[in-house]
Amino acid sequence: MRATCIYTVFIVILLAITPNYMGYAQESSSNAPLDITNKHLDKLNGLQDFYRSELKKGTLTDEMVEEYRDVLKEVEAEIDEIKEKRLENARKVRNTDPAELEQEKLNNQFRELDLSIAAESPPMVNAYELQSLFFNAGVSFLSLETYSAPFTISGEKAFNRNFSVGGYFGHFIEKVRDKTDYLDSNQYFASNKSNYKHTYYNFGIKGSYHYFNPSFILSPRLFDLYASVILGYSITTAPHPFLNNEEYLPYDVEGDYQEPGQGNNAFLEPEKNAFVGLRYMYDNNLGFYIEGGYSNTAFASIGATFRILDKRTGASPINPEEEKIFFNVQLFTSEKPKKPDSKSFKGLEGAKELKYKKEYIYYVSPEENTFEGAAVLQNDLKKFKRSEVIAIKNGKVIKLEKALKEMGTNSEPSKITKFFYNLFMKSDVEIEQEENETEIDE
Repeated sequence: MRATCIYTVFIVILLAITPNYMGYAQESSSNAPLDITNKHLDKLNGLQDFYRSELKKGTLTDEMVEEYRDVLKEVEAEIDEIKEKRLENARKVRNTDPAELEQEKLNNQFRELDLSIAAESPPMVNAYELQSLFFNAGVSFLSLETYSAPFTISGEKAFNRNFSVGGYFGHFIEKVRDKTDYLDSNQYFASNKSNYKHTYYNFGIKGSYHYFNPSFILSPRLFDLYASVILGYSITTAPHPFLNNEEYLPYDVEGDYQEPGQGNNAFLEPEKNAFVGLRYMYDNNLGFYIEGGYSNTAFASIGATFRILDKRTGASPINPEEEKIFFNVQLFTSEKPKKPDSKSFKGLEGAKELKYKKEYIYYVSPEENTFEGAAVLQNDLKKFKRSEVIAIKNGKVIKLEKALKEMGTNSEPSKITKFFYNLFMKSDVEIEQEENETEIDE
C-alpha cells in the first residue's frame, strides 16, 4: 500500500508540472496572440527537429507516426506564420533599420541549411528509446557498520513510449549489532552475535513509467525521468532459526536447543517497492542513474546502465530508390564481361550488366516492375534456355521468396503471382541440365 501511494503521488506530480506529451496541440489551440519572440521560435524549431528525427525511426507504431505527423504539421505551420510576421515587421522598419530585414532573411537561410543537413543525417537518439533493452547495475546507500554494501541488478525493455517492463534482483547482508549482555541462555547469543547476520535476496518484476516530453526542462536526448514499481519476493536467511525475540538464541520458544541450519531459518515474504529515478545517457549505450524511494534493498542507490538499441532506431536515413526491389529476367551469367555485339545476346538489344560476386549477370527489365511482368517477359525470351526471373535490391541479387514477401508488405503472394511463379520458374532438374550444357560464344 505504501509503495502504491508513493507511485501514485509521483505520477500525479509529473502530470501536473508540465503539459503532456502532445501538449503543443493543446497550447496552440488557444486564441492567444501569435508569439514571434526568439525564445518561442527556438522552442518551435526544437520541436520541428525532434519530430522530423523521430519520424525517421522504424520503431514507431502506426498510431505514433500519424500523431507525430499531425503535430509536426501544426508546428511547421506556426513557424511559417511567425517567419512571415517577422519579415513583415522588418520591412516596416527597413528605412530606419535595413539590417534587421537582412538578418531575418539570413536566419531563415541558415535554418533551411540546418534542416537540409538534418534530413541527410541519422535520427537523434533519446535517453529513452522505444524497443530498446537496458541493463542496470548499482549499489545502495546504507550504514556499512550495520549492512554490507547492497547491490541491485535489473533489466528492462521499452515496450512503448512510456512503459518498460523487466526483472529485478537485489542482495544485502544485515549484521546484528547488540551491545546488551544477556544472562543464562542468552549468553550464547551474547558471545556469538558478532557472527550473526541476516542475508536478504530480493527478486521480482519491475515496471517503470518514463516521463517523456520533448518540451520538458530536461533534454530528452540526455535525461530519462522515471518511476518504478517492483512486485516480487524477499528471501531472508540467518545462521539460526528466526524467533520472535532473537535474544533467546540458540533456544526456541519452547526452550529446546537448535543447531545452526535447523528449524525455520529462512523466510519467503512478498515485497512491494516503489522509487523514482533519473538516468543520464553519456552516449547511445552507456548511462548513469540515481534512484530513491521505498525499497527493501535500500532507500537510495546509484549505478550504471548499458543499453542495446533496436537496429531500427539509429540507422542512417533510407533512400527509397536504394531500397526498391526490381524484378528482371536474367539471360545468362559469365565469368568474363561480354561485348554488346557478343553472340551470347542472340541479337537482343538493351541487355544490362551487373557485376555480382565473382561473375557478370546480364539481364533485361520488363516494362512494369512486377514479378508477373518479368515472368511474361521470360516466357517471350524462349531462345535463352537458361533465363530466369531474378530480384535485385541495392545492386544485389536476393531470393525471389524474400522479394515477393517484401513487395507484398509481408503478406501472402497473390494467386496471380503464385500462378506465374509455378508456371515459369524452372525446376532444380531443369537448371542442373542446362548448367551442364556448353554455351557457344564468339
